[in-house]
Amino acid sequence: RKKLKYSRRALARSLGPEGFDALLQQPVLAIENAEALEGPFPLIVIGQGLYYESPVAFAALGEYLAGRGFVVATCPLVGTNSPFVRIDVQDLETQVRDLEVVSAQARGFSFVSPERLGVFGFDMGGMAGLILAMRNADVDAFVSVSSGILYPHPSSLPAASPHHDPLTLRAP
Repeated sequence: RKKLKYSRRALARSLGPEGFDALLQQPVLAIENAEALEGPFPLIVIGQGLYYESPVAFAALGEYLAGRGFVVATCPLVGTNSPFVRIDVQDLETQVRDLEVVSAQARGFSFVSPERLGVFGFDMGGMAGLILAMRNADVDAFVSVSSGILYPHPSSLPAASPHHDPLTLRAP
């Protein structure tokens, strides 16, 4: 509980205090510092979205994917110069770079396949995942949820990014 104290801010907006307490009571199969199984396993990188900034927000999804043979990695959604993200090109680029660092770090583990990378993104995390997939041909699969990709987002993101080029997107 003490390690998850910081998560109450982001999750409180989506779950509320009672929902968060109920979530903490649920059993999980994940174990901190568990011994790695022999791999290599494909990597899934998750991009967080607004109001779901904490990596804990997708803990159930991460555990589900990990239980089916994927290594799952993520990072908090933070702004370039602030803990709070702005919906602009600069902070979008910060999230893309954060996801690239997470991907590179995870790929350094012996149990992670260097050839199999999937990206999942929600909201601004989906926008960041799209830019990541557009400029990194090694992304094998991309999933976007509620990211303003098929319809214009009021912020003009992700199309305002200098790396936005639909012709470079190769991942299904």
